[in-house]
Amino acid sequence: MLALSVAAAALAVVAFMTPSKAPSTTVVLPWSPPAPSADQVTAARTRACELWGNAATTMDDATNAVAHAPADWNDPVTQEALANEARVILVESAYLRRELPAGTPAAIRSGIDDYLAASSDMEDATTHRKGSLRNAAIGRANTAEDKVNAACR
Repeated sequence: MLALSVAAAALAVVAFMTPSKAPSTTVVLPWSPPAPSADQVTAARTRACELWGNAATTMDDATNAVAHAPADWNDPVTQEALANEARVILVESAYLRRELPAGTPAAIRSGIDDYLAASSDMEDATTHRKGSLRNAAIGRANTAEDKVNAACR
């Protein structure tokens, strides 16, 4: 029994002292989809510009109605125009975010993203009745709109 214990201890020491082989390393590369074909890019561009044209016209019409309303936050005509503008921008923004094709060219997508961010800022400024911030956001939205329109020509 003692001999068996000594032999087991000796084997444990030998196993402990024997260098193990180097650990294996596994490199995992993230999967990336194949690049879209030229036809797919053209189709995405066409669809994005079509969506943009419809949504931008609708949002511009709502914002222009506010611009033509009396310049008084408390006027019922102004309040109705502002409420309609908020509804239109929320709906059209969600529509664009949901429907834009995955392959939308970066110049178009970034312009639309800038426009939607500026529109959201405009609505926030409206909620807080900050006319100068609203005007600044409208200026940013106009710049973004020009960028998208140029990319869609």
